[in-house]
Amino acid sequence: MPDGYLDLHQVVGRCVDEMRVVFPQALLNTDYRGVGTAHLDGDRVQQLIGNLVANSVAYGDRSRPITITSTLEDGTAIVSVHNYGSAIPDSLKAVLFEPMTRGIDDDKEARSVGLGLFILKEIAKAHRGDVLVDSSENDGTVFGVHFPRS
Repeated sequence: MPDGYLDLHQVVGRCVDEMRVVFPQALLNTDYRGVGTAHLDGDRVQQLIGNLVANSVAYGDRSRPITITSTLEDGTAIVSVHNYGSAIPDSLKAVLFEPMTRGIDDDKEARSVGLGLFILKEIAKAHRGDVLVDSSENDGTVFGVHFPRS
């Protein structure tokens, strides 16, 4: 493997295995799409997956699975985390990635300082990537982090 390139699927699998220990009550599924490598910082990829899985456990429907997908296609590497639960309101989407912003505080266990998604956005920017979010009552919530592969 060229210097600085990693097997994204392997990094995602290792991280999800760790998350299963941290959140034994959560049903975590993986989906690997495509083949090849990507020029990414594996530690930062694990950090963003950890943030997204923790948010999915805190704010999603705990009785339904969380799916972590890694995709390698053409010049893009994508890591996405999908969960079911209440939709993120459009008004919150506008500020979701700002520091000190949290989701709905209905669940006292889900309280945080509100830096996870800000850090996620900064990790994406450091890799010349971006974060997209799609959320609806019927389909759940998906955070997708898109990176150039090289």
